Amino acid sequence: MGKEKYCTIKNFSPTRRIMGDYYEVAGENHRVLGLVELDITDGRKRISELKKEGKKISLTSWIAKCVGQAVSEDKRFNTFLIGKRKTVTFDEVDCSVMIELTRKDNKKVPYNHCVRNIDKKSIAEINKEILGIQTKKLEENEQLDKDSKGNNPRLLMLIPTFIRRMAMRRMLKNPFYVKKIMGTIGISTLGEVFKGFTGWPVGFGDKTLNVNLGGIVKRVIETENGFESREIYNMTFLFDHSLVDGAPCAAFVARVGQLLKEAYGLQDINKV
Repeated sequence: MGKEKYCTIKNFSPTRRIMGDYYEVAGENHRVLGLVELDITDGRKRISELKKEGKKISLTSWIAKCVGQAVSEDKRFNTFLIGKRKTVTFDEVDCSVMIELTRKDNKKVPYNHCVRNIDKKSIAEINKEILGIQTKKLEENEQLDKDSKGNNPRLLMLIPTFIRRMAMRRMLKNPFYVKKIMGTIGISTLGEVFKGFTGWPVGFGDKTLNVNLGGIVKRVIETENGFESREIYNMTFLFDHSLVDGAPCAAFVARVGQLLKEAYGLQDINKV
């Protein structure tokens, strides 16, 4: 492997290959998605005010709290299939948040961190937890599971691809395993990448509910007070339609939109 004419050839790392297995299996799930625009004007304004007070709150932490709160009010979105004839609804709302971390070779990589019982934690607690993770540097193998020291992805490469994916498919159909490793709902953000642009990211769903955060755009909207400039967040909701019908999904999105528009939890970030 090395430098060739007009190109560079190098090995595809074991970590990336395992992640490729996961994406291949998770991509088999059938999901219904909704591309929506939700008003976050007052929330962003309040976050800016808190920053001036010396309290730095990330937009992702706040939105994750709002989504977790909506799920706690309707546990259908915290429900999974067990085989083909049973379902399990978890009491705890565990939210996986995709964040960007720096490896020890200074490369930035995505990392999936699970905030446990997110509906019972304040925005300040969620924010502190995520920031605490973001300050640490990873070894390459820790990108898969930061808490599993000593895991060697190269050993997994000795297993044939179809067997690895068969095992992964079996694990992803076990809701108790999914909850333990990846939580019960998922949020992924492209906010930093989307700065200066607008759009909706369309990912894949590995849970009953996944939310992808895209770009922020300003729109002039007619309100009770006339026409106002509002900040709108482009968000993609992915639902497992075999578990939740269209009307509850629409009601859920509306509830998240209401919480965001009201700047839920930001007036007293230490209590809500």
